Amino acid sequence: MAESGRYGDWERLERMLSEAGDKLKREVKAATDKNGRLLEAAMVGRIEQQKLSPPLSPKYLKAKIRAGYSEQILVRTGTLMQNIRYQPQSWDGGFVGVLRGVKGTKGADLVNIAAVHEFGAPSRGIPARPFIVPSAKECEAQVVKNYEEAVERVFR
Repeated sequence: MAESGRYGDWERLERMLSEAGDKLKREVKAATDKNGRLLEAAMVGRIEQQKLSPPLSPKYLKAKIRAGYSEQILVRTGTLMQNIRYQPQSWDGGFVGVLRGVKGTKGADLVNIAAVHEFGAPSRGIPARPFIVPSAKECEAQVVKNYEEAVERVFR
């Protein structure tokens, strides 16, 4: 019968595995925060760069101009865009979007205004002009890469 033995740096492997849990949490938290900021920037950027459709109706555009508001889609005063935030929740998760409880210029909850724009309100003649889901799709590959790199750093 052949003898089996250990070859290689087993002490290094044991040390790496014993430290992996805490290191994994740190690296995943860093990646989560990076991804949250990435998504926040993508959502704001989509509105700033006007990567939105359909365009405003001529009638609504004229009314916005007459009232002294911005001519941009999803921008009346800038309050919605200014309140898109990343908020960490835990080492492996967070929230990106419009926080509940923040009020718009006329007292409406901004989260509700964001939902109307994301999904539309056909009964009120408001078409969907999504900015959240397209931003997430746009960032998806980078988000995955950031997590992959975090896990790789744990086992270097």
